[in-house]
Amino acid sequence: MVALAGDVIVAGRALHLVMRGAEQGVPLFCRLFLPGPPASVMCGMLSGATFVGHAPQPSATPLLAVRVPGDPDSSNRYFGLEPDAPATDLAALGMRLAAPADVEARMRDVLAARWPAAAGRYRTPTRQT
Repeated sequence: MVALAGDVIVAGRALHLVMRGAEQGVPLFCRLFLPGPPASVMCGMLSGATFVGHAPQPSATPLLAVRVPGDPDSSNRYFGLEPDAPATDLAALGMRLAAPADVEARMRDVLAARWPAAAGRYRTPTRQT
């Protein structure tokens, strides 16, 4: 497990986190855009050097943060590869989803950097070896 600590800066409608791991000392940056009410989802980017691998590489990934009524600790992990993993996780955390398939598709689009404003600006993610 990697534990991070650092500073939180709120500027306008954005939340900026500058974090460091106790052992790594290498900074990790997170920028989330704050939605207007009643939205419960923040999206943004997480960037920094990779934690895993023989040599640190520049890394960035889309990030979704969802406010849920339940304790999120049981879901603090990567989503599974099952087609309905994100919607199933949200339902297990107490969210009632009127259209789970739609929520699933939208979450996967954001996480795959396929939202309309980003179309054509991002490469297809590749797996590092």
